[in-house]
Amino acid sequence: GKMLQLIGKPSYQYLGTALHYFIAVDIAGKRTLEDRVSLLEGLLTRHGVAGAVSTDDLLGNCDGFYKFLDGLNPARILAEWPVQMKIGDQLMIGTADMLFDTSEGWIVVDHKSFSGPQFQWAEKAKGYAGQMKAYSDALKLATGRPVAGTYINFVVGGGTIELKVT
Repeated sequence: GKMLQLIGKPSYQYLGTALHYFIAVDIAGKRTLEDRVSLLEGLLTRHGVAGAVSTDDLLGNCDGFYKFLDGLNPARILAEWPVQMKIGDQLMIGTADMLFDTSEGWIVVDHKSFSGPQFQWAEKAKGYAGQMKAYSDALKLATGRPVAGTYINFVVGGGTIELKVT
């Protein structure tokens, strides 16, 4: 993908939420182009960020992510999946953006709307290591299966990087 040019000064929170919802329901780009554009533009409008990004460019970035996804050969994809785990007296509750069930184990993906250049992605991704580790630990505990990888998908930035968590 490519770095999306933001038009105006949209709320990153609302833009990010709209992009999460779009990727969750886009069915890995299997809908018709007309349906995808309508769905995306509707979500952007309802989140108050209509016109904040080029629809064509954003769909291109999503399609690049889906090509990455195909390379992982998932048996199934779970979007916006609830995750929880008891840690001592605390209950960790979250929502994994995407889980891919592969023959090697789970792949955990978190979507971010960070608009910085590619050379900043690795450093930015480190800030999400705790969240990704918590999701990984919860998945291993709940399913008894390993987590084969954790990734950050920089939707606005136009790419996905692996984030090693231990």
